[in-house]
Amino acid sequence: MNHRALNVSLQSAFLRSFRRAVTAIDSRFFRVMVAGSDRTFFRERVYCYELYHQLRSILKGFPLTIYGEVDKSGHPRRAERRIPDFVVHDPGDDKLNLVIVEVKSTQSKRGAFLKDIDTVNRYVESYGYRCGILLLVGKRLPKRFLSDFDDLIERRDGSIVMLWHENCNQPPVRVRPSL
Repeated sequence: MNHRALNVSLQSAFLRSFRRAVTAIDSRFFRVMVAGSDRTFFRERVYCYELYHQLRSILKGFPLTIYGEVDKSGHPRRAERRIPDFVVHDPGDDKLNLVIVEVKSTQSKRGAFLKDIDTVNRYVESYGYRCGILLLVGKRLPKRFLSDFDDLIERRDGSIVMLWHENCNQPPVRVRPSL
């Protein structure tokens, strides 16, 4: 099987697993209780660590490696200050850069969201990742995020998608590109 066919097959398998992993995140990791308060808060790292755990559990035997927050600052060809939440690839082989994932709260400031769009664009466009996922988590998806995505995503071939995870124990919904 050639690299392109392998990439398509692996991408499809990963996306199915990703959907299952997001769906498996329960309320303890979706919104964090704060001691001394009756309020809960979204904490990106808590959510991402649980997503990483779910993915690793579901992807047993998957031939590529999922890394969380891999720092490429010492990379000999790609000194990069941007640190994506997840990358899925074959370390040491640029032909199998499969997926980059950025996770952001729907309550995030616009600048943080724009930085994540730029990171996904860069990894897909410049580093050969086959797929980029922007996963928004929380209630009320801001319209400005939708318009920013539409304005700034460089590839129009569906290789970069925006998913929305509104509630724990529910699957994410694809919101961009529109189906």
